[in-house]
Amino acid sequence: MKKVSVLIFILICLLLFGNLILGANLVDNVGSGVQKVEDTTNKIEDLKNTKWDYLGTEWKTILLKNKIISTIDSSLQKISLVFEILIHEPYLFSLRFFIILFLWLFVFFNLSKLLGESFFEGGISYVAGFIIVIILAYLGSFNSLYLFLVGIVNLFSGGVVYLVILLIFIIFIIIQILIRYFERSLRLDRKKQEKEEEKLNRWSLKKIVETLKKSI
Repeated sequence: MKKVSVLIFILICLLLFGNLILGANLVDNVGSGVQKVEDTTNKIEDLKNTKWDYLGTEWKTILLKNKIISTIDSSLQKISLVFEILIHEPYLFSLRFFIILFLWLFVFFNLSKLLGESFFEGGISYVAGFIIVIILAYLGSFNSLYLFLVGIVNLFSGGVVYLVILLIFIIFIIIQILIRYFERSLRLDRKKQEKEEEKLNRWSLKKIVETLKKSI
């Protein structure tokens, strides 16, 4: 039953990702058909992006002054191709890249653990999770989710923006707690099932031994 629940949970997540991609494509199609609306939207978006670009640039400039961070940045630039293959995003010292990387890792580890507690054993669950997140990355799911989150933040201004960011952060924490609870429930259920199977095997072995004794 719980395995079915995990499967349903994974399918729902995939459908949500798919809807985000479909939604983004629909917006693009509508926007291309209405040029004036698109121009107006672009102007509004440019005003919003200016704020985030400025904050991102300032954040990047301050951090890269640190020699350790600057060295790490140079090293990561050399393996940018690896990130492009894994998360479908070239390495760039930006909020966008690190948020998409966080989303990729968040889904990968949680999905792998759920698969490990329900369908697979050992490293197979991580292999399965790895394949799924790479497929999601190439479908543009993490990019769509990033744009969705940024779009929500851009709906607000002033100090409310920081409250919205905090709320998003809290939502991710709640999701993580719920997933951990679900994993624990699956683990306990699996251990219970293993004990019942062990008990049944002992009972079967006992019956076989008794039967053999009687036949002798």
